[in-house]
Amino acid sequence: MSGVISFAKKRATWIFVALLVVCIIIAALRFLGKSNVSLYTVKRESITNTLQVNGNYAVASQTSVVSPTNGVITKIYVSNNDEVKADDPLFYVQSTATEDQKKAALAAYLGSKAALDADNAQLYSLQSVMFATWKKFTDLSTNSTYQNPDSSPNTTNRILTEFTTTQDDWLAAEANYKNQQNVISKDQAQLASTLQSYNETQDVTVPAPIAGRVSNFLAKVGDEVSAVSVTTTTGSTTTTQAPPILLIANFSNPAITVSVSEENIPKVHVGEKANIVFDAFPDKTFTGHVVGMDTVGTNKEGIISYNVRIDIDNLTSDVKPNMTASIVIETVKKDNILTVPNDAIIDKEGKTFVQKNGSDQNHLTEVTLGLKGLTKSEIVKGLTDGDTIILPQ
Repeated sequence: MSGVISFAKKRATWIFVALLVVCIIIAALRFLGKSNVSLYTVKRESITNTLQVNGNYAVASQTSVVSPTNGVITKIYVSNNDEVKADDPLFYVQSTATEDQKKAALAAYLGSKAALDADNAQLYSLQSVMFATWKKFTDLSTNSTYQNPDSSPNTTNRILTEFTTTQDDWLAAEANYKNQQNVISKDQAQLASTLQSYNETQDVTVPAPIAGRVSNFLAKVGDEVSAVSVTTTTGSTTTTQAPPILLIANFSNPAITVSVSEENIPKVHVGEKANIVFDAFPDKTFTGHVVGMDTVGTNKEGIISYNVRIDIDNLTSDVKPNMTASIVIETVKKDNILTVPNDAIIDKEGKTFVQKNGSDQNHLTEVTLGLKGLTKSEIVKGLTDGDTIILPQ
């Protein structure tokens, strides 16, 4: 009897231990399940959509200054960063041409000028002949022999020798005049070339072509410089330009022009803010704003893009033209709106839901979305400030 009682006690103990183990396992599973749940409290925030592009800072305009003569710089009147007005003296070049070279260049120029003057005189003579033959032809073609009473041409009589000869005289005079115009064009090109060659033999004070700031001026007194050389061969002109001595740049209205794809250009609007970080100054952010964009896109190898100009608001002197920058344009921004993380949004059967804390997956709360940002979205309807929702893990 005592053995039976002892066995019954042991059995009860085993059952209790087994039930305890089951309860511990269930509690552990529930705890682990809860540990996979992350909660988010709905609150009012700002959402900003951005577009990142790259570009280069460029001055408003710049003009290269080259030497018009072959020689040596003997005087310098300006320094880098000096502001100059148009026609202000920049530097003086003393020609290295010999006296014989100067005389030969002048003779060639005067010869080209004389040829142009003679051909112009011939042009006036040919023009007079052309007008005279044109009047004779016009008077003949409008008389009663060669024109009908209704002013239509009398084609039957217009094959007569008198008419065709007069017409041919007019056409020949017109052709001679046009040919002479081509001769004049060639003379003008030759005159420009010889004048250029003559100027390359002369001492000269080089003036500023435009107003602006002197830049990239590295030359010193004693440096040799070369002029632009123009070579005319078989009716075609080839121009080779020497490296510029300096630049005159206009630093007003600093801007960056960026290329935006056709997919992203609808997102960009005039007035939108831009944050600018130059590669040379990664720890400093400049601000700017969109001031304009192309209406017609550029097609390059089948890829359509649009140029967008961004003016820089707070540019400093240590930023140099043509430096590369990364630009983030704030395309859309809304403040003080209810937001939830995009991960919490559930799309189901054409509707949008979130799961409130305390509800199961079969009990979702339908919401209406507004602006969708990169990581969060606006809630227009369905939640209130302070609601807690479940984020999936």
